Amino acid sequence: MHYSSPLIALLDRRKRGEFKGIKGGCTAGVGACVISSSGELYPCPFFRLSAGNVFDIPLKKLWLNSDLFNRLRDREKFHEPCSSCEYLSHCGGCRSRAFRNSGNVQGKDPVCYRNQICNIKSK
Repeated sequence: MHYSSPLIALLDRRKRGEFKGIKGGCTAGVGACVISSSGELYPCPFFRLSAGNVFDIPLKKLWLNSDLFNRLRDREKFHEPCSSCEYLSHCGGCRSRAFRNSGNVQGKDPVCYRNQICNIKSK
């Protein structure tokens, strides 16, 4: 079963383990994108960092070759704790929040669901 929500994936213990490629989680630049009326290509509606303009470069070329999208797809290079998380294949955190927090699309998600759940359980 596939999940697009990192929170739901965390509730399924079968989703734990070492990284085996992207199986779910944040779809920004991985399985979805947004094109503005002016042609700017963004990873998601909440992540307004442009990967290029489709009026200047064809969508397919941007999708396949954009440095931004390729960095979003390279989860093993995400910063800690995301890169070593047992749910990395099924989560990846929110890349928009990571960018807003650190200025780096591969930064840590400051509102990580897993950390939030662990903090609630420990109280």
